[in-house]
Amino acid sequence: MNALRVLPFCGCQLGAGLHSLTTSGKVVLTTDEAGLNAATYTMSEVLQRVRFFRGAIEIPEALRYYCNLPKTLSAGTPALRNIEKADLVLLEPNTTLDVFFDNYALHRSQLLTGFLDNLQAAGGEVHRAINSWFNQGIWGRNRQVQHEAAETIIPALAGRVEDEYLARNLLLEAHGEEQDFEQYLESLREFCRVVDLPIGLVTFVFEFLPDGRPMGWPADFVENTLEAARMLGLPVLDSAEAVNRHGVDVALREGRRIYKDEFRPIVGEATLEFCHKVLGHTAGH
Repeated sequence: MNALRVLPFCGCQLGAGLHSLTTSGKVVLTTDEAGLNAATYTMSEVLQRVRFFRGAIEIPEALRYYCNLPKTLSAGTPALRNIEKADLVLLEPNTTLDVFFDNYALHRSQLLTGFLDNLQAAGGEVHRAINSWFNQGIWGRNRQVQHEAAETIIPALAGRVEDEYLARNLLLEAHGEEQDFEQYLESLREFCRVVDLPIGLVTFVFEFLPDGRPMGWPADFVENTLEAARMLGLPVLDSAEAVNRHGVDVALREGRRIYKDEFRPIVGEATLEFCHKVLGHTAGH
């Protein structure tokens, strides 16, 4: 049997199952073929990536890292266009909370690894300011707190970051936005409209409670994803089902967010079964 060609837009949970499948040769990720990390957290990031793949938009070189793209990559290259030569798409939005800089949707983990993590050695005051900047300024959308925190962080940039000018602008001008349900639904509908491939939607769980209940970020995100799948007629893989079938203690590491290594093949097989369901769903229509 030939390996399934999958175009993924996902976070760590779906990524864990896909890693097991790529290792066993059952699945090929078209993003891997192009040398791309598949991680995307929001529909704004996902749609931005599709436009970049196709050459419909360009992303400034200095910002590509913060969009989880290689700096050396240009929009619309043949390798990027080939990413959509897949059997199906697996789409796992993680949240409706975005970080924007100008019109560009940023990848929140890249903000940390890009420069914020490098500032932790600057001391407790800077560390506290970074937490305030992210939690109250960006996610709480409090611009005053964001700017006050940025003024504390900016003096620590010198000698600790590669591009001090860009880091300063990100601290001052990046901003958080939250999609409401109608906006989230419309972004999923747009994706279905512009991507001419079978699509499977996968729920992302921010954290499991001890009794196995899934919690989203925001709190109603899992329920909203399931409802959006119903409204759009998309096949959906509810990630909580496998966890609850085997038990939280079996499936998850301490903190109840990350799958244990030995659980990844189980997630992988559930994902592969879902891929065939997506293909069968499309064939049936």
